[in-house]
Amino acid sequence: MEEFTIYVKNKPGQLARVCDVLYRSGVNIQGTATEGTREDGTIKIITNDVATTKKALEKARIPFDVKEVLLVKILNRPGELAKMTKKIGGRNINIESIYLIGDEKFAVRVNDMGKAKEILKEDLL
Repeated sequence: MEEFTIYVKNKPGQLARVCDVLYRSGVNIQGTATEGTREDGTIKIITNDVATTKKALEKARIPFDVKEVLLVKILNRPGELAKMTKKIGGRNINIESIYLIGDEKFAVRVNDMGKAKEILKEDLL
């Protein structure tokens, strides 16, 4: 699964602009997270169509990066996220990005995807 990190100014309307560009291209957003600093912001998006998302963002001249993420099932009860993050951290793998994208589904980007896939193989969707 691919995660788009989209770079925008931290000002009103930027998320709406990105969502509209993708909507007009027929792309469905399956998960998103945002973060802003004083001047800049990032929008992390997972979509149903990587190729069309790339084309739409390029055509709109919206800067972005694309990186692989793991889709991990984590039960919705106390301690489950702690268990998963301990598994990864205990093997010296750094979690670079994590966010909820649906009921019991987390998008996780780490610095060693191969090792993380092996550790989390039973929890991957």
